[in-house]
Amino acid sequence: MDKELQRDITLEKIRQDLAGAILDIGEIKYYIKSLNKDLEEIKQSQEVFQKLVMEQIEKINPNVKDIKRSIYRVERATAENWSDIADLKQKVD
Repeated sequence: MDKELQRDITLEKIRQDLAGAILDIGEIKYYIKSLNKDLEEIKQSQEVFQKLVMEQIEKINPNVKDIKRSIYRVERATAENWSDIADLKQKVD
């Protein structure tokens, strides 16, 4: 009888532990769902941000090309000026 009582107590403790584990698993599942929802919201906001950044880059790109063309013109003009300066120096000597 003593062994049977001890076995029943052990089984009851195992049942309680199992019930606690089941509750913990339920809480973990809820937490994971919450994290997944948060991650999805973050993903969506990042996609919106990325789209806005790409739109800004597309708007800026033509301006950058224009600036590069202007710089090339300035470089050519500067090179021609230095050439003219060299010619003038040669004429002075």
